[in-house]
Amino acid sequence: MIFVFAFLCLVIILFFVLRYGFLLPPTNGLPVLLYHKVSEQVNDTITIAPKTFERQLQYLCQKNYHSISLTQLFDSVKNGVSLPSKPVMITFDDGYVNNLTLAYPLLKKYGHKAVFFIPSAGIGKTNWWDIVKEPLMSAEQLKSLDNGIVELGLHSYDHKHYGTITAEQLDTDIAQCIETLKTQDIPFLPALAYPYGGRPKDKAVYNQMISSFLHHGVCMGFRIGNRVNRLPLKDLFEIKRISIQGSDSLWAFKTKLAKGRVKQL
Repeated sequence: MIFVFAFLCLVIILFFVLRYGFLLPPTNGLPVLLYHKVSEQVNDTITIAPKTFERQLQYLCQKNYHSISLTQLFDSVKNGVSLPSKPVMITFDDGYVNNLTLAYPLLKKYGHKAVFFIPSAGIGKTNWWDIVKEPLMSAEQLKSLDNGIVELGLHSYDHKHYGTITAEQLDTDIAQCIETLKTQDIPFLPALAYPYGGRPKDKAVYNQMISSFLHHGVCMGFRIGNRVNRLPLKDLFEIKRISIQGSDSLWAFKTKLAKGRVKQL
């Protein structure tokens, strides 16, 4: 009986060590959290319930994390302005209306800042890259956001995977993305989140992509990666983000925040 009990305890301990990395120390740096949709009805890998998101924001407040804006990150990189202690960046991809109606009020309530990355061809339309169709924010809705709370970044023109198109197509996409936002007088900052986290695998094409970014004034690129970024940032076009899923427990969220990922068992 004692042997069985000891064995079960060992299994439980091993589970938590493997899944939550108990033996791994937290990584000091900048965790960048990646969200997509918010919904009262759906809870999946890219959709989080408002109450779950609220608990996460509450935890950030309780543990004295300071959510930073893109402007603060730019100032830190370009001008050497210090980031606050325990910085974290909150990002949402795709510009869904539910980000405005469900996430934005909670960000305001808890005094957190966030970045919404926008695929500009989708403004005021419905997403075409997902099985589940969702309305996307209009130009008026995007301009209604308080930029002291939410800043806008780039998420390509029409949500193409940058690892599957040519350097010429990529350059055109970036130009169209920026021109569309400018034409509609939507304020944005020159940072881009790669759709699907994808970048060219071919080194020559990748370098052409970076050249296109610089030509069009884009000075930061956000991938996925599921790691906490060590500071100072080494590669401004490979800033890693941590995917936060709707199914994550608060324990999983805490682990991702501190260490970047929860192991899949």
